[in-house]
Amino acid sequence: MINDKDRNILIEYRLAQAKDTIDEVKKLIDNDLLKVAVNRIYY
Repeated sequence: MINDKDRNILIEYRLAQAKDTIDEVKKLIDNDLLKVAVNRIYY
């Protein structure tokens, strides 16, 4: 079982990944790369 410290580290890591993905998708949308943006969000 995962302890609280490791759980919080994992949560912070996953949230940072999600924020990075959002930033990347915004750039893709700004450049009219909508199919790529949708695929990036989905996966």
